[in-house]
Amino acid sequence: MRRWFTNTRGIRWRGLLAGFCLLSLAACEGDPRVLQEAVLASNTNLSGLTIAFNDQADAQAILNIGEQLQFSFSATNLNGQPVSIENNDRRWISSNTAVGTVSDSGIFIARGNGTALISLRIGGIFSSNSLQVTVSNAELVSIARIAGPDTVSECSSPSFTAIGSFSDGSERSLSELAWQLAELDDGMAGDASIISQNAESATIAVRSAGTFRLQATQDGFSTVADIPVVADLATLEITPLPVNPPIEVGQSIQLLATANSSDGSGAPRAVGNVVRWSLVEQVQGSAVASVQPAANGVSAQLLGLRSGAGTLLAVCGSLNQSVTFTVDEARFDNLLIVQVFDNSDTEVDLTDGEISIAQGEIITVTASGRSDGGGTSERRDITAVTDFRVIAGDDDVVDIELGSEVEITGEEAGTVTIEAAVNGDSATFQVTVN
Repeated sequence: MRRWFTNTRGIRWRGLLAGFCLLSLAACEGDPRVLQEAVLASNTNLSGLTIAFNDQADAQAILNIGEQLQFSFSATNLNGQPVSIENNDRRWISSNTAVGTVSDSGIFIARGNGTALISLRIGGIFSSNSLQVTVSNAELVSIARIAGPDTVSECSSPSFTAIGSFSDGSERSLSELAWQLAELDDGMAGDASIISQNAESATIAVRSAGTFRLQATQDGFSTVADIPVVADLATLEITPLPVNPPIEVGQSIQLLATANSSDGSGAPRAVGNVVRWSLVEQVQGSAVASVQPAANGVSAQLLGLRSGAGTLLAVCGSLNQSVTFTVDEARFDNLLIVQVFDNSDTEVDLTDGEISIAQGEIITVTASGRSDGGGTSERRDITAVTDFRVIAGDDDVVDIELGSEVEITGEEAGTVTIEAAVNGDSATFQVTVN
């Protein structure tokens, strides 16, 4: 028994060594990824691969010559758990390279008419599926239909694509589209607007019950879809994040808007990108805050502009909700002015300092409120509520563009002193234009 076990172990080690030698030989003679993938597969206990495009693992694609398609993959280990492996420097395989080739990052390029099967290999593991790509240089003959939900709810943001009919009899998703909302035959329509669009899809903000007409156009062909909107919501709620925060001048908070269905089914739906936001109270004719949709697409951002009380109103169709808030004076000890640079964490302190720039050169500056201690963690960006103006020198020397960042452009030779002021605090710096 001992001899049998010892010999078997020897055979196993000799087999592994032979396999390693073969992998090394393949790496030396051809693709070095063979050895790298073997190490990766061993380290991750790689067991399974599934490829996809557009998050579909069982679809077929039809392309024209010259078009591209991005493939992706998911990986699992021996326990069936997901394994994270980057989609670069990979061995994607096309069964017919005359039809199309696949880059090492999974980009298929259609090169000739025909059909190709796409698969992936990492180490000794092949993808469990292969996806078919048909290349047919056919012409668009009509837009068959707009694809998306047949009926939508008020206060929602559905997305739509379009399907085209081609001269070879195929139907394909279109990717050079222009979108617009068209007038209905009776001139009546629900409250809707396009909030985002590209050459492949459009997202619509639907705010009230009724019907809206969406039109898709490509290469002189056009079609429309009339989409009914149902009123199935009961309440609209506004939640500040964090809940009930104090707001100071220059501070911003997130506002989450959610709608609840009239039958009580389902979880509240985030509708911050759909509702219309407005401020209904002002102080001495000036708004105490500004509100705009946040970049995340599901909430809004409330920015304190000056001290006082205000009321924020959110409206979506027949639903509305208001919240009151107070903006306090900004509390900081020093006003800091810095020059910032694109794609860099570098900054230069300009407070009570000076800078020289050339005519036509643009610099970007920001304003921050700094508490005692002076660390960057104790600073708050208040650029949006800070006023920058020339207080000494010729106004024509520089052009000042206000915003979330301030751009100063050198216009004419000379020197000016610029003041940044907020809440009675101010700081100055000099700009010389050569």
